[in-house]
Amino acid sequence: MVLLAALLALLAWRARVPEQVADVDPELLEKRGRAQPQPLEQDPSLEGALRAAAARRPTDPDPTAGTDRTRTLEEQARTLRDDPDIHVVCAIDPALDEARAYLAVGETTGFNGRMVQVLLGDAYLPFLVDEATAEGWLSVEGYAPTPVRWSRPTDGGPGRCLGEPVVLREGGTVLTGVVRHAEGGDGAAGAWVEGCGGLGMTDADGHYYMEVAAGRCTVLAMRQDGMLRTKGPAVEVSPREGEDTVVDLVIPGFKRAGLGAEVSLTDLGVEIRGVLPGGSADEVLEPGDIVLQVEGEDTVDMGLSEFVDRVGGREGTTVVLTVLRGEEELEVELERRQIRSEEDDDAGEAADGE
Repeated sequence: MVLLAALLALLAWRARVPEQVADVDPELLEKRGRAQPQPLEQDPSLEGALRAAAARRPTDPDPTAGTDRTRTLEEQARTLRDDPDIHVVCAIDPALDEARAYLAVGETTGFNGRMVQVLLGDAYLPFLVDEATAEGWLSVEGYAPTPVRWSRPTDGGPGRCLGEPVVLREGGTVLTGVVRHAEGGDGAAGAWVEGCGGLGMTDADGHYYMEVAAGRCTVLAMRQDGMLRTKGPAVEVSPREGEDTVVDLVIPGFKRAGLGAEVSLTDLGVEIRGVLPGGSADEVLEPGDIVLQVEGEDTVDMGLSEFVDRVGGREGTTVVLTVLRGEEELEVELERRQIRSEEDDDAGEAADGE
């Protein structure tokens, strides 16, 4: 049995999504004309089209920095080294004091990424112990994505990147554009674009900017809705070394809803490992149930991502599952509902108290 806590992994990702970076160099606006044909019409006004472009350059170690800041960074680094979710530590060159980064696990055509913290010359890579691959692309803000390979963690501590230090090189191969809601065409704030070895957040108008690896790869827009992730269609692109490529993307404007179940893969199908309060699974399904079919399609060959995509959708709609409970086969209909995270509940309580 392969146990993959899919919903909990989404929560872990959400906690590590970075904030939007600063404003853009206006000179980059002139480069939009070099873009390849895109799936959506380009922003005709161009106003603020690359607002997200000026990714803040991390700082090299400052020998004149105050001791208080140094102590703070050292304490944060110790905390990360003791964190059981940090599975690999990589020395980088230049040895930046502090920066945000993104790790794309595997090839640039996939979307298996996680956020990374850089402190005092080390990059701390989380959630890698269950990965079949031990390579990927490390993208530190202000630098180009860099291929990395790492050793597995042991009882003695985290794994390390092979061939340390990982030498960062100047960026310049860029994807930029606008993420719009599919229904109305307005800019999608609060989303991110992932793929091609990089990640870029959208600003209030849906503009994004990201350093990427050159060559054929795939990107898509995503958004975290409570405990569920909403995705737009994937788009294949071919960024050229040292150039800016404009890619406009779409994402559903409605918040994604689901069933409120924690699941894992088995030889028979998808097993219900637990149910969450407030979801329809809490009313219909039981831990140990095996979902054999979704709307008549067998789950035995589905991955967890495909299963989650199929059972999720617009709030208030329903999905029919064929379920094996013990030796009895049942057909049940469940309503898709918003699945709130603990962070959402805390925010709601705080707002109610104001």
